[in-house]
Amino acid sequence: FGIAASGSFMKFKFFGFGSFAEGHVHYTKISQLITGRKKAFVKGEVYRLRCGYPALIPQESGNLIEGHLYEIDAPDSYLPILDALMQYDPQKSDKSFFNRISVKAFVDNFTSLEVQTYCLNPKKKNLAHRKITGGDWQNDLKLNSPVNLHLQPRQKQYIHKLARSKGRDIV
Repeated sequence: FGIAASGSFMKFKFFGFGSFAEGHVHYTKISQLITGRKKAFVKGEVYRLRCGYPALIPQESGNLIEGHLYEIDAPDSYLPILDALMQYDPQKSDKSFFNRISVKAFVDNFTSLEVQTYCLNPKKKNLAHRKITGGDWQNDLKLNSPVNLHLQPRQKQYIHKLARSKGRDIV
C-alpha cells in the first residue's frame, strides 16, 4: 500500500504532480515532510479541472504522466488531514471528488513501486473541464495557468475570508 507505520510517525511514498508539484498550491502542505524525491511517472489520463489544475485517472494503457515520487515522513494523523484537504472521505469514496489510492509509479530505469496519490474519482470525470491530450499537464499549465495564479492579493484575502465564514455571515 506504500505506507509503513513506525511509532507515532509513518513513512510513505507519494506521487505528486499538478497542485502537489514544487511551486504549486498544495506543495507547501507536504514540503516540510519530504525526506526524498525523484522524478517518476504514472500511467493514466489527465484532465484539466475548472480551477486550472490537472487531475489524474490511472489507466494501465494510458500516457506516461510525469511527476515526482516523494518519500514522506509524517505523523500518523497527517493522512487524514491531507484527505480532508483533498475532500476525500475513505468511508464515502464513491462520492468524493478525489480518491487517495495506491498506484504503480515508475522511477529510474522503469523500476515500479506502489505509491499513494490523489486521483480524480472516475465517476466525477464529467465535472472536469477537458482532457489534456498526451497527458502533458506541465505544458498545459504553462499555456493556461491556474486561476489562483491570476488573483490579486486583495482577491485572495477575500476568498480566504469567504472560506472561513459561515453561510449566514455571507448574507
